[in-house]
Amino acid sequence: MVKFGVYLPQVNVDFNTVKNVTQECERLGFDSVWLFDHLMAFGSPEDNVLECWTTLSALSAATRRIRLGTLVLCNSFRHPSVLAKMAATLDYISDGRLDFGIGAGWFRPEYEAYGIPFPKASLRISQLAESLEIIKRMWTAEKATYQGKYYGVKDAVCNPKPVQKPHPPVWVGVMIGKRRMFDIIARYADGWTISSLYLPTPAEYRS
Repeated sequence: MVKFGVYLPQVNVDFNTVKNVTQECERLGFDSVWLFDHLMAFGSPEDNVLECWTTLSALSAATRRIRLGTLVLCNSFRHPSVLAKMAATLDYISDGRLDFGIGAGWFRPEYEAYGIPFPKASLRISQLAESLEIIKRMWTAEKATYQGKYYGVKDAVCNPKPVQKPHPPVWVGVMIGKRRMFDIIARYADGWTISSLYLPTPAEYRS
């Protein structure tokens, strides 16, 4: 069945406008609303940008039915154990309405401005794989233990668990051509998203 979602305004807009748009989307019967996870705008770094998680949390209290999605979270911004806890909490307080979208990160100027290391793409992709391993373990296990090359947790507890079982839907954002990202999607995700910054040709999509 086809479902329709709305990419919410997030740059140079006040929260009441975002809330009103979201509530109107819910009234009109849209299935979901989505926010991006960027700390500054692409065109002008001085623009006002509403942060993804805090805005989404506020919208969860202002709505009753519509699903709330991240399109997509930057893995580099938060340790996976903390992110797992944040996502579980949002799913809990929204009564199971989170769509969890995540990617490896790509906007280098943003990393540099905020003092976040920007390793090469292959390392960011490896970090994303380890993060998803930790996040899904924390969502589903009583205690999660994992030691990878980049991240590790020991007996990490994530209570309350997400309302959705076995966990919120996982969406991985990827551009065509990143083969290893599709391996990650096959292993960890329920779906994948194509960046609006790069629309593939039919031939690229088939490949």
